[in-house]
Amino acid sequence: MIEDRLTLAALNSVALDVRVVLGRASVRVADVLGFAPGVVVPLDAAPDAPVALLVNGVAIAHGDIVVTQDGSLAVEIAALATPREQLS
Repeated sequence: MIEDRLTLAALNSVALDVRVVLGRASVRVADVLGFAPGVVVPLDAAPDAPVALLVNGVAIAHGDIVVTQDGSLAVEIAALATPREQLS
């Protein structure tokens, strides 16, 4: 019997969903139905607050929004998420 072993290198080409959360808001359905261009939705975070970096929906790090040399946005990781943060 040939034993197949999965190595970490075998997972290198697996695509993961990466998202950045700037903040959150709790709104009523009536508010959402009233959304239109120009409506401002306040978030629960300060402008200089760190953002959460999620991989497949799991918080793995916190960091700051930065502008790269080519002008695009990126996240500079400041700290890895704690196990408790990863569960929430």
